[in-house]
Formats: sequence, structure tokens, C-alpha cells
Amino acid sequence: MKKLTILLGLFIVFSCEDKPEPDKTPPVVMITNIQAGAELSDVVNVTVDATDDDEVARVEFFVNGVLSATSESSEAIHTFNWDTDVGDNGSYQIYAKATDKSDNSASSSIITVNVINYRLVTVRSTVLVIVGYKIDNEGDWKTINTGESAEIEIPKNSSVNFTATTPTTWCGTAMQWDTDIEVADEDLTFTLFINNDYFLLYTKNNDKVPVDYTMVNKDLTGALTCYTDIPNDNVEYILGFYRAHTNSNIWWYMDNHPDYQYWYVDGDTYTVDYKVPDASHTDRNLYAKYNLQVSTEVNDGIGVESYGDGYMGIPSRDEKDTAQGGYGKIEK
Repeated sequence: MKKLTILLGLFIVFSCEDKPEPDKTPPVVMITNIQAGAELSDVVNVTVDATDDDEVARVEFFVNGVLSATSESSEAIHTFNWDTDVGDNGSYQIYAKATDKSDNSASSSIITVNVINYRLVTVRSTVLVIVGYKIDNEGDWKTINTGESAEIEIPKNSSVNFTATTPTTWCGTAMQWDTDIEVADEDLTFTLFINNDYFLLYTKNNDKVPVDYTMVNKDLTGALTCYTDIPNDNVEYILGFYRAHTNSNIWWYMDNHPDYQYWYVDGDTYTVDYKVPDASHTDRNLYAKYNLQVSTEVNDGIGVESYGDGYMGIPSRDEKDTAQGGYGKIEK
């Protein structure tokens, strides 16, 4: 009996020594390449370091508490491609969770990041002159040349104010744009143009003396006087934008001319020959181009040169006879 008891005791001891202790140690997991407060956009590679005293079975990546991706690799380094552009812009919380073969799990620290994705707004200028623009009236003026485009990155699902103007130091009317652009989830393209309320006046002086000043639309709505000299140097000058009436008139005064005092297009005997640079858009981007030639006839009429460049457009804001009369818009 005593011998049986000893054998039984030995069996119990050996049995306890053969049974392994259960694994209760969770993995160690952390996101290694993103810091709290980071600003993220597009597709972000999230790197997770997960180690265990035995073996990691899987690593999961969570965004705002929702499972986003899973890796079942036993490697220590796991990479997740997070497409931040799928959701809205804003604040997000991310973390990783690692589970080992014994079903022990642990989560990394929660990291709060700011997601901001942009959409491309392309503004094409068809205006015959340079245009300056600002977004939300911030920063320095940027410019768009005729026939060229400005590409502006704007946060998606947002609204920005677009303002633009032709040169305000010129004679005539400064043409202006002031438009709110609503940016949803797609890129946008707009075109700047000036409609047929206004025309752009070009003048080249080949006469004997300079032009002292120019009057446009005398005795009509939008009458303006340009006191910029036009040298007699066969160089083309831009005199700015003016109201385009069916009976618009233009008067170039030469106070020191030996033979006559002025050239004119009186709106009656001679009418302003409006032209457009693009025949498919006859309702916009009007211009008139004149070459003052030496003449033996007092108050002789003026020939109009042809012009073949690009096109542009916008409607008027009001009927004021001031340099603020032109109002711009953008058109999809």
C-alpha cells in the first residue's frame, strides 16, 4: 500500500511538469510613422510594429473605431495603405490592434490626425489682357495671361471666394470678378470672359504728333476720357475697356497737330467696328483696333485693322460711368 502511494505521487508530479503554462502575454503594438496632429492627404502608408513573446497572428488597423484593414502576416512590421480621400476632410482617430496565436490582444495608442484633401479648380482666362486674382482675398495678387489657366487647389466640399480684375491703372473701366466657388468632390474648370456690354480699345499712332487724350462715348452712358498720351511711334497701345453701344464714339485729340485737331469715329457717319477673336463667341470679348495714319483730310475717318487672337468675357455690374462699371463672372 505504501509503495502504491509513492508511485501515484510521482505520477501526479510528472503530469504537472509536462503541462505548459498558458500564454497570457499580449503583443506589443504601435504605429511608428505618424505623429499626433499630423496633416494627411491622399493615400497614406501606415506602418505598424507588432511583436510578441510567441507569434503574432494578425494586426488590424482601425479608423475612428471602425476596422479598416487586416494583416495576417507573422512579420514584425505591417504596412496599411489608408486612402484618406474616401471620407470627408476633418479630424480622425487611428490605432492598431495586434492578436497573437493564443488570442491575446493589445491596441496601440490612439493617434488623432487631421485629414485634408483638395480638388483642382482650373480657371481659364479668355480675357484679352492680363487678369489678377485672389482666393478669399488673401495674399498677393496672382496673374493669368490671356489663353492661359490658373490651377488652384481648394479643400474638397468647401466654398471659396474668387476675385479678379483687369489692371486698375489703365484708362477705361476695370473689369472685375467676384464669385463664390462651391467645390464638392470633383475637380472643376471655369472660364473668365467679358460679354458684349464692353469692348477693348487698341490704338496705334502713325500720325505726325502724339495723341494728347482720348474721349470714348462722349454724351453717352459710360462716357470716359483717357488722359494717357499715345506717342506717334507705330506701337500698339491698349486704352482699356469701354461701354459698347451701337452708337459708341471715339475721339482722339491732337492739340499740336499742324493740320487738324482730332481723329474720330462719331457713332453716326462712322460706327465702331466691333470684332471678336473667336467667331463661335460673337457675344463676348469685343474689341476695336485703330491705326491713326497721316491724312490730308481734316477729321478723316479711321481704318480698322483686323485682329486674330484668342477670346474672353463677363457682364456689366451696373450703369455707373466710373472705373468700377465692369463686373466679371466665371462660367463652367
